[in-house]
Amino acid sequence: MLIIGAGVVSSLALEFHVRGWGAIPGNSCGGRYGPPCPEGAATILSLAFLLTIVGYGLGMFAFSGSGSVRFRGRAVIVLAVSAAVSLWPGWQLLSWMTGS
Repeated sequence: MLIIGAGVVSSLALEFHVRGWGAIPGNSCGGRYGPPCPEGAATILSLAFLLTIVGYGLGMFAFSGSGSVRFRGRAVIVLAVSAAVSLWPGWQLLSWMTGS
């Protein structure tokens, strides 16, 4: 169960990082002379860093208890499938957060 959680959280973290940093025009926004930051950018990037830390912790905790190589192979497959399945809900959540 921890492996599924690690896959979902890590996938969401990656998606939040990519879409959050990609939404900032010219790698800077806000300030007196720059363009305004996109709606929800601060929240998205804060969640991205939080999810990165939580996903890393879950992954390390989940894989520290798996002793056999055979189990680790299955765990990696479960991790990859759970990460792939969570991409669409993450995309919808980000679209809702940015208002697009």
